[in-house]
Amino acid sequence: AHAPALRWMQLESVGFGQYPAVLAGEVGGRVTLTNLAGFFDDPVAESALAGILALLRGIDRSVLLKEAEAWEGDDMRPGFGLLSGARVVIFGHGAIGRRLGTLLGAFGCTLDTFGSDWTAEALDAALEKADVVVAIAPHTPLTAGAFDAARIARMKPGAIFANLGRGSLLDEDAMAAALAEGRLGGAVLDVTAEEPLPRGHVF
Repeated sequence: AHAPALRWMQLESVGFGQYPAVLAGEVGGRVTLTNLAGFFDDPVAESALAGILALLRGIDRSVLLKEAEAWEGDDMRPGFGLLSGARVVIFGHGAIGRRLGTLLGAFGCTLDTFGSDWTAEALDAALEKADVVVAIAPHTPLTAGAFDAARIARMKPGAIFANLGRGSLLDEDAMAAALAEGRLGGAVLDVTAEEPLPRGHVF
């Protein structure tokens, strides 16, 4: 508003959730806003895939055992899972979500994808059948709090949840409770509501 000559603003991020209000009125009429759409497709999609595979194949547990210089061997095997043939919900079907869907196709996964036209009823139904749920949506008034306590409770026992979108998508207290109670198989959290997390945070 204080830069009357401004006509174009290039963001250094994909996310743009804080800008629509800024660009209302006169500013929006003269300023074009562009983001880095597509820039992080491969890194974020591959991070999601790596985290999910690590949980399913017990790599997270193996790292802790290595640090403790402990050996579990065959006792670990019953806890392993497979991504092959899994049913995956992708919440956020932009460039990153589409790239992740391509990667998951190689594992024969069944995909339920939700873009900006998602409905609560369809998402709720999909969550009950999903082995893996991945949130990659931006922060908007419609996505904030999308994964609240009720939706987390709908997820099938042992399911894995991954959030690589925005911390505002997730009720973190409800997720922490579900993990502590063993209702879910694990979580991959690339984003949190508060960053960096303070020392002593449950995550």
